[in-house]
Amino acid sequence: MNDRPKLKVALIGDYPIFADRIDGGVQAVFAYLIDALSDFESLDLNIVTFKSDVKSPQRAVRKGYQLHVLPRQSLGIPTWYHYDFKNLQTCLAEMKPDVVHVQGAGQSGYAAIKSDYPTVITFHGILGQDAKYLSKFSHRLRLKLKSLMLERYCARHAAYAILISPYVRKYFDRDLRGKTYNIPNPVKEDYFNLPDQGEKGRVLFAGRIIPRKGVEDLLKAMVPIREKSGMSLILAGSLDDATYVKEIRKYVIHHGMSEQVSFLGHVSETRIYEEFSRCSLLVLPSYQETAPMAIQQAMAAGKPVIASNVCGIPYQIEDGVTGLLFEPGNVSALSGHLVKLLNDEHLRKKMGTKAKEKALTSFHAKRVAAATFDIYKQMAV
Repeated sequence: MNDRPKLKVALIGDYPIFADRIDGGVQAVFAYLIDALSDFESLDLNIVTFKSDVKSPQRAVRKGYQLHVLPRQSLGIPTWYHYDFKNLQTCLAEMKPDVVHVQGAGQSGYAAIKSDYPTVITFHGILGQDAKYLSKFSHRLRLKLKSLMLERYCARHAAYAILISPYVRKYFDRDLRGKTYNIPNPVKEDYFNLPDQGEKGRVLFAGRIIPRKGVEDLLKAMVPIREKSGMSLILAGSLDDATYVKEIRKYVIHHGMSEQVSFLGHVSETRIYEEFSRCSLLVLPSYQETAPMAIQQAMAAGKPVIASNVCGIPYQIEDGVTGLLFEPGNVSALSGHLVKLLNDEHLRKKMGTKAKEKALTSFHAKRVAAATFDIYKQMAV
């Protein structure tokens, strides 16, 4: 019988309260990681997440972990996130974790570094770069300030950092002064077990409908090839950016593509399984990405990917082997890649097989969880 005490870990970040309602890549990473870490009996897992719709701290016991939900203040930057920091520090003081693991280099990372607990931060989206592509000036300014105030501080002062892509190292360079670990984002096993029900011409875009994702470029690439390729496009992702979504819908109507383009909006995890199963391929023509989960999910499902050759994407996709890359904004190249893959089933299958092999060896949640657990043990010594 093992009488050694469990290693108590506080995992902080944007966690989905309901397992089938995952919104965005960071929530997916968090959920998949917790699910895999729950298999380690020597871990005492405590999740801390902030939600704007709660008024006071809440706690619940879930299978394999405890969930702590803290209220998020509406005015963060003007008050230097005073109440968020205070609530988090109180929660950690009551919990007394051996290790703190933060998803994202924002206010939670800053507060955790300021605490007296060993802290590791997983760097996800690069806030300073993401800010350039937001529709509203006020949103761009707010995210840019968070980058200057919090993100750079986390990079310079985190004693331990998990880098989900070599791009993170390249971007922060000498600002990363602590011990770093190269561990990709996890993909849950369900994606590896999806049946291949690929429908001819069915192309999936999975992600928020925002300027940074290059959705307009995808539509422009579709216009000249829709008839000869038999292409239909499924847009599965949040429609929160009303201004940009309005422009996209207008473009679709103007070019007579309403019957060929479907706006699903934010979908459940069950529905996204179905979409990855039914598509022939995934397209992601982004201008800024760190390590998009949609690409890894598609690879796990055995689907080839067409994506822009930008930031962290070339570290995920091997051009000509697991998918096809193009320069961001090169609409004609994107059109050519779509025609090439949609009209060649053998090539799609070949690339999909190679993509799944890469995903199994690199992205499977059990592998990622084991590597993460090793870090916790090193930090707790």
